[in-house]
Order: sequence, then C-alpha cells, then structure tokens
Amino acid sequence: MTTALVIGGTGLVGSHLVKQLSLPNSAFSKVFLIARNASKLNLSDEASAKITPIEVPDFDSVFGPSSDPGQILSKFESGPTHAFCCLGTTRAKAGSAEAFRRVDYDYIYGFGQLCKQIQSKFDNSLESFSLVSSAGASSSSWFLYPRTKGQSEEIISTLLTPVIPRIHILRPGMLKYPIGTDDSRQEKRFVEEVVIKMDPLLEWVGPGKYSINSDDVARAMIKLSTDKSLSKEATTIFENKDLRDLTDNQ
Repeated sequence: MTTALVIGGTGLVGSHLVKQLSLPNSAFSKVFLIARNASKLNLSDEASAKITPIEVPDFDSVFGPSSDPGQILSKFESGPTHAFCCLGTTRAKAGSAEAFRRVDYDYIYGFGQLCKQIQSKFDNSLESFSLVSSAGASSSSWFLYPRTKGQSEEIISTLLTPVIPRIHILRPGMLKYPIGTDDSRQEKRFVEEVVIKMDPLLEWVGPGKYSINSDDVARAMIKLSTDKSLSKEATTIFENKDLRDLTDNQ
C-alpha cells in the first residue's frame, strides 16, 4: 500500500500536493497530513476520504528546538511509505529572521527527526523523503534566505540518508500559479509580481531555468517518489529545469 506523509500541506506547493495525492486515481491510498488546522484545505468529500489529519496546533512544542516529535507517533496506525516536506515562509511574512529560521530550519529538522523515528517504529516503512527547497540554496551564502535553505538541505541529507533510501531535494525557481488559478495571496511579494510579468522574457533568455508552476512542483514530487529510476544518488538535487523537464509531458 502506497501512503504519504505531508507537512506544509496548506501552503502554495503543499496544497497542490495534497490535492493531487488525494485524487481518486492517485497511486496513494492514504495521506497523513500534519497541520495546525487541516480544515483550511478545501477538499471534496471524495478527496477527504483519503486524508488522515494529524493536527499539531503548536509546532514549537513538537518540531521546535529541544522538542520531541516522537510524541505524535501514536497518531500513526501504520508507517507511511513516502514523506513530503513543503514547509517554507519568508522573513517578511514570519516577522523576523529568527521566526523565519524557526520554520525553514527548525521545523524541517524536527520533521526529519520524526521521519527517522518512523523508520525505527515501523520497520523502515519510508522509501523516500522529498524536500521543497529553493533555487540558489547554499549554506555558505551571505544572505539569510538561501543560507537557511542550504542548511536545511544539508541537515536533512545528513540525518536521513542513513535511514531512508531516497532523498530528493527540489530547488524550484520563482513559483507561479497555474493558468486559470485565482491568486488569493494577500502577502504576494513585489519581486514575485515583477518576475511573473517578466516571465516571457526570462523563458526566452533561459528556458525552464527561472520559474515553474506551483502545481508542477507538486507533480514532480509525486513522480520522484514513485519512480525509483529518477534517483541517481542517495540524495539527489533537482534544479528548476530538472523539475520542468519532469513535468513538461504530463
């Protein structure tokens, strides 16, 4: 039985991921969804039937520093087969550099710790772990955003490579809304507006290098989890163009 464990499922990529995983024709029979409030997802009754919500109102108490994510292991009746991490925010939205790092590093590390404990409790049920990072991620960057993303990539690879066969690091460029999707995010950033307007020019300069639809990132995550041949190493990094290539014919 193919099942999923998702955190960050109410965000831009995560919400598309949960909807795709819960489609009637999806290869996934069940989706464990960790969220502060799972009711924020507007799913059909048919899709909701696949969702097993694991509500964690206070992420700090479970995934924060010095916390034990294993405290929610009792909420799993079986071990999931694929884990997906779509956690992410911005410094502006988080309110401070410290709050940003809490989401983009501490919670991601905490989720990794949970997955490691799942492997121990459920006889290595997890076959893959997919993390949404960002283009330009580098732990040696002088800038907060790419540096934190790079550090998250490194800690997940170090923590989980010994216990999970396939680790996927996805580095999408600027995330776009699918054609025909209503953009309801009030916090949409100015730079994002500019890049979207420049997208035709960017595509001409470097086809597939700078932007990608958010639902295509979700589609790539699912494809990577179910197709073992796409993982070339224990930890495989997929840049924006790689993700575009994976989904262009779908």
